[in-house]
Amino acid sequence: METLSISGLNAAVSLVDFVRENSKSLPLTVEVQRGHLGPSERMTISAGDIMNIHFVRHTKVFSAAKSLRSKPFNVPLNSSVQFGLLYDPNDNLEEAKQGFTYKKVSDLTALAKLPKVVCAKKAWKGKDKDISKNEILVLKKHLTSARELKVFSVACSCEKTLPQECRGHFTTSPSAIALHLHELAPHLPEGALPCKALFSNNVDSSLTHLIPGVVMLLDQGIETTLVASNALDKSQSFVDIPVDLPGVTVSIVESSLEQKQGLYH
Repeated sequence: METLSISGLNAAVSLVDFVRENSKSLPLTVEVQRGHLGPSERMTISAGDIMNIHFVRHTKVFSAAKSLRSKPFNVPLNSSVQFGLLYDPNDNLEEAKQGFTYKKVSDLTALAKLPKVVCAKKAWKGKDKDISKNEILVLKKHLTSARELKVFSVACSCEKTLPQECRGHFTTSPSAIALHLHELAPHLPEGALPCKALFSNNVDSSLTHLIPGVVMLLDQGIETTLVASNALDKSQSFVDIPVDLPGVTVSIVESSLEQKQGLYH
């Protein structure tokens, strides 16, 4: 563990103000004046920590929450966690978690509200259109004039239009339609959010504080974080510090020229 020779501290500012005032002057060393205890290591920072701030990162995220009344958290678009969007027409969560099955496209288009995602449990081949078994489809729009259903196929990354007679035995079971957010995000139809989703394979280290289950996907956005490392432990890996951590303030450390130069290596 190294020691840092501090010759002075600037005034304490919030992380948001730090980014606004210093984003073009990075890297810099800061001392945390006021910390924050969060639900995970990523969301926790301690007063007295001395950090090297290397650069600002902007990440595409989904805002999510355990319920509409609970505090939201961010899930990166490139997260390894998969989500199965719940189709819950009867406001019955247990029923939605089991899923529904619709034999034909005409059964889907007859619904008052389309499911957002389905999985074809049987292959079907028409005159010039087909679907494969276990093909996951994001439902885009009911083309009433053509009596077809416009969908996006995740398997082939292409749009398809399926006729009413298409028999795919389509299921909304969340385990069958689980997708990564980066697969889902570009193809959600307008007005699809917020929606309920089920996640069960939590292998993302940034989400270890969450118990797998039902969450609300609220919106898509951009998360701003500071990429930092412990100034006193050169062997420590980089961490991402969200700039919206409540109450956190930092002061820029005035250190020796040699220590400043060391930030660039």
